[in-house]
Amino acid sequence: MTNFLEQILSAEFKAAAVRTNSKNAQKEKIQMAKNKAHEHVKLFEEQSRAEHAEEVQRLAAADTSEETRRVNARALEQVDRDYQANKDSTARYLIGRIRDVNLALTPTQILSLSATVRPEDEERAAKAKMEAEAAEEAKAAETVRRAVEAKAAEAAAAEKARLAAAAKAAEAKAAEEARVAAAAKAAEAKVAEEARLEAAAKAAEATAAEEVRFAAAAQAAEAKAAEEAKAAAEAKAAEAAAAEKSRLAIAAAAKAAEAPAVDEFKDCNDEVSPPTVASVAPPPTVASRTPTASPREASPAEPAAKKKGKNKKK
Repeated sequence: MTNFLEQILSAEFKAAAVRTNSKNAQKEKIQMAKNKAHEHVKLFEEQSRAEHAEEVQRLAAADTSEETRRVNARALEQVDRDYQANKDSTARYLIGRIRDVNLALTPTQILSLSATVRPEDEERAAKAKMEAEAAEEAKAAETVRRAVEAKAAEAAAAEKARLAAAAKAAEAKAAEEARVAAAAKAAEAKVAEEARLEAAAKAAEATAAEEVRFAAAAQAAEAKAAEEAKAAAEAKAAEAAAAEKSRLAIAAAAKAAEAPAVDEFKDCNDEVSPPTVASVAPPPTVASRTPTASPREASPAEPAAKKKGKNKKK
């Protein structure tokens, strides 16, 4: 029993050591998985930063001012082509709209003018005409200038849209980098979860093995106890057999001791009177006595018969 208790205590100590070792191994594996994930993330960050730096250097190396000058030059060329193609028709349209009046004079007007026209009036009219023509030309030039300014504004808006698109592309790239970083973190979490599940599975396997070992130890203890009970039962059966054997020996000794007394009693009866079949009682047999009676537990008539026989002989 002491050995069994020692075995159980030893098994408990071993199980505690196994659990401690499994926990330490689990911690080490989790730490290794974290370190590995951190290394992957660090490598990805370094690659992303290197790519970003290369892109920034490439954009910085590009001559943006020259590109802008080329775009503005193309826009001015387009405006100049539009001006050269449309200036005559525009001027004609404007002049036609301004001078869309009836220039023919009525006879009354002609008569009045011929009667009242003076040289200074003619000069004044010619001067007014020249001023009107100059005003028309200035108006046409202003129209052309405004068209050029509109074209330049359109070019500036296009440049602004291009810069906005570049900014959106940079934002999309940053979002993609953030998404990749999040994916890396998710992969790291997945690796850590797989390591945790693996450690948990190993711990469960160790626990199951420990339970199986304990069950086997319990079965061995039960078998040992059954063996001890069987040995005890066999010992009791042997003791009972020995007791029965001793009882039978005592009964045989008692029977052997009673046989001379019966013979002596018969001799005494023969001396007193001849026995008859009816008067002589049959000697007691072993079957007529109690099986457990000892020689000291004989009936009280036997000592009296023995005493009587002795007196007769005297």
